Amino acid sequence: MIKLLRHLHIIAEAKNRKEGSYFFPCALQSCKKLNPAPTEIQPLLIAWEIQNGGTKTLAIPQGLFPLTIVHLLEKKNIVQFAPDPDSDDETEFYRYHDAMSLRVFNEEYTIDIINRYTHIEIRFYDCKEFCPQIRELVMDAIKKSNNDLKVGKNHIFAFKCPRKNKRCYCIVKEDLSSTRCTQCRSHCKVLQGDDNSYRCWFSDCQSSSPGTKASLEDPPTKKRRLKLSASDRFRNVSDRLAGVILSCLIAVSGKLNAKKLITQGLHDEMITGHDIDSKKAAKLVLVIQTTLDAQPNPEAYLNDVCSALKELGEKQITDIVNELEQSKTD
Repeated sequence: MIKLLRHLHIIAEAKNRKEGSYFFPCALQSCKKLNPAPTEIQPLLIAWEIQNGGTKTLAIPQGLFPLTIVHLLEKKNIVQFAPDPDSDDETEFYRYHDAMSLRVFNEEYTIDIINRYTHIEIRFYDCKEFCPQIRELVMDAIKKSNNDLKVGKNHIFAFKCPRKNKRCYCIVKEDLSSTRCTQCRSHCKVLQGDDNSYRCWFSDCQSSSPGTKASLEDPPTKKRRLKLSASDRFRNVSDRLAGVILSCLIAVSGKLNAKKLITQGLHDEMITGHDIDSKKAAKLVLVIQTTLDAQPNPEAYLNDVCSALKELGEKQITDIVNELEQSKTD
């Protein structure tokens, strides 16, 4: 039964929790009180826009919210539980079937995900520059939930209308740089003004900030890009790296071990383990990723890994390392 529930993504494995080894969101009680929404970073809404009797309304598929929470918790190297809610202050963190607080990106940040039944609300209280990564992290889990539920992928992003019209939402258009209001006579244009509390969610998709002149030397299609962390940059090439090290797996493992970047035990496993080489390569890359995420100075560790890989003199590996190093300055 446990295997079936995990296969259906109804429960998530959760080690070292006093409640048990598996987490079942649907069994939790409802949230009775929410903290006030942040204003420095406006909550991002995700929903489906449906036609209802000549008017458009927002909705989410039934079962989407718990599935999304489970898919997020399955990203064990990125997402962890937030601390247990304090019994004296039940609104500090959420752990309910319709509101959940999670630690993300090496437990550096906290997000709140709230089921509003017409939409899912994402609250983030920390660094604005990481909003696009939070958006993509949650959307990846929602897309997997879509596939599980066999529903359409025509979701929309939105914000609550700043004009305090409770029935109005600012729907983000496909260009991710402008909005339209569902109820207001004139559109609010929250992504086109100077208010970065909205625009921060899509800073990776927008051109130069409103109110500033773009340089004539910039190409017309140039976009503002979010500077990725060492962990994210390595993750972006990890699948390709696992493929190209297959032909020289023991040499790669030996070089990393000699530089004390992996353990002797892992190197021995690469030599004598019974798994096929593709599984060994995937495990080696995963261990590098996990070690990188746990480093107090991830950039220094990644630089050491890159140097060790380049010393092998394998062109395909060197090409990926060069791309990885270049992404730091892009």
